[in-house]
Amino acid sequence: MTITKDVIHDLMPLYLADEASADTRRLIDEYLQANPAERPLAGALSLPPAPSLPDTEATTLLRTREVYRRRATALAGALALSYAVFSFVFDSSGLRFLVVRDMPALAWALLAAAAGVWVHFFDMHRQWVRTGLVNPSPAHTGLWLGGGVLAAIPFAFVVTQHFGAPELRLPLCLAGAFLARAIGRALHRSATAR
Repeated sequence: MTITKDVIHDLMPLYLADEASADTRRLIDEYLQANPAERPLAGALSLPPAPSLPDTEATTLLRTREVYRRRATALAGALALSYAVFSFVFDSSGLRFLVVRDMPALAWALLAAAAGVWVHFFDMHRQWVRTGLVNPSPAHTGLWLGGGVLAAIPFAFVVTQHFGAPELRLPLCLAGAFLARAIGRALHRSATAR
């Protein structure tokens, strides 16, 4: 069997990529020695080295960790700002709330800042859900309801203190629980719909 120029040209990419078998390499080397005019063709067919791609798994893991860290930081900040309204001291008259009863304007400012951080937390949670690492389960319902109560307590306390209606604290906390659950469901639905 004779090896034609076309067969050599067909095998040249494998030869240049160093993926040809030893027999194929020997065959092409013999052909190029016998036909020195074909050597420039071998150089023209050589491919530039492929650029190395970044490690996408490591990059994805780092991004996911960053979203998780930012989400946790937002939650901690939202809780800290919310519960700062309960700053208190013990003095001769007993327990005295410094912010809620003595500085109501500061309490409202803290809650306004906390509301902004809560919105940021919900955005971070939406991004966390998009990673696909969160699978809503019945336990999530309990977490959202409990978290809603914890988030609503400072707001309910300040509102009822301001308007003089302490009997509304429990209903406001329960409303916060169901509002948080509704937000959680909406975040999971919108993030998984994409």
